[in-house]
Amino acid sequence: MPHSIVEHSASLDGELILPLVFSGAMTSALFEADGSDIKVRSIAYQSYLTGQATSEFVHVVLKILSGRTPAQKQMLSRSVLAQLQTLELPRCSLTVEVVDIERASYSKWVSESWQGKVCAACGHCNAHKFAYLKWVLTRIRELYEHQEISRC
Repeated sequence: MPHSIVEHSASLDGELILPLVFSGAMTSALFEADGSDIKVRSIAYQSYLTGQATSEFVHVVLKILSGRTPAQKQMLSRSVLAQLQTLELPRCSLTVEVVDIERASYSKWVSESWQGKVCAACGHCNAHKFAYLKWVLTRIRELYEHQEISRC
């Protein structure tokens, strides 16, 4: 169920970061096997300070329902960080934190149109979204390896 909020410097492409955060959450095996409960979104910052000098950053907040052990939270954090490190960004700070959402105060409503999990190849379903994200990540790695795109 994590709500994964990625904050990053605007010079970095959030579209490259989101699938990595999703993959790190999936790797943790703490959530639904199809990834249907993992939500990832990003906020790009134009204005920020990182100490005396301005350098790029990625900070991920994973908000999860309370009840996980400290070891599970640490494993989740490390799993997401490991995925982010594959970007090999020079002079970039990568940080991940896991924050509990108190169950007693959490509310949720999902409209009926989404609850039906439409597909018919593919009016959209989570299995196809995850397969697409894996394909995008593979393609990005291929482009890096062939130096068709440069790293930030």
